[in-house]
Amino acid sequence: MKQNTIRQRWNDGITALGTFVFSRDAATTDIAAHALYDFVIADLEHAPLDLRDVEGHIRAADANGICALARISSGDLKVINRILDMGAAGIVYPHFGVDLEDSRAFADVLRYAPAGRRPSCGSVRANRYSLIPHGTYTKQSDADVISIGLIEDIEAVDNLEAILRECKVDVIMPGAGDLSTSMGLAGQQNHPEVRKVVERIVDIAQAAGVRVGMYLRDPEEARAWKDRNISLFVYQVDLKTLAAAYKKAAEGIRSAIAS
Repeated sequence: MKQNTIRQRWNDGITALGTFVFSRDAATTDIAAHALYDFVIADLEHAPLDLRDVEGHIRAADANGICALARISSGDLKVINRILDMGAAGIVYPHFGVDLEDSRAFADVLRYAPAGRRPSCGSVRANRYSLIPHGTYTKQSDADVISIGLIEDIEAVDNLEAILRECKVDVIMPGAGDLSTSMGLAGQQNHPEVRKVVERIVDIAQAAGVRVGMYLRDPEEARAWKDRNISLFVYQVDLKTLAAAYKKAAEGIRSAIAS
């Protein structure tokens, strides 16, 4: 059982790089791995994926030596164990901190007792259908599994110090899209007030000793964060990247033949 690639990057002092996958086709994860991404996040909040699709992405990630996480819907805690039993490397939880009880439960359900309360089964894909001794698997899984809380609501920012004391997660990531909406600035992720709040999230999380992730809409945005000790970047969504590439190519072709 190998350590997941995100923690490998961290151990080497390198920022991990991933992307969201909305496509049902596991070829997206295959492509991301060949393009030298370290992880993918299969999306169950906004994408039309079901658990079988998520498992396909996990299998493709494993086959290529990277890892797959899954973003669930807020409050959908019962699905976490099934996703981890498939072999996911971690869970991304949206609107973290808005419901303190759910956020605390999210942090607890990722690890086995006594550290948490994840249900135990020794015959699942994650422990290679019992070919890995369950005691060995539970110890490694507890050490490796990654919990990412998305801060997407201004009320969570205002209480973030207390939230991080109550709800232990590995990574905090600002969600500027939802955050801007909660601030009455929908679609204005680059608004100075939104940027100020994102900076505040980073400061609070790092002061609490929690790693920070950052979503990138453009590769150049990484420059602004290169000196802020960001632990992981998540670049775009697979289908959005594909759409932009097709649009750029179409415009280029039409421009070429018009001239």
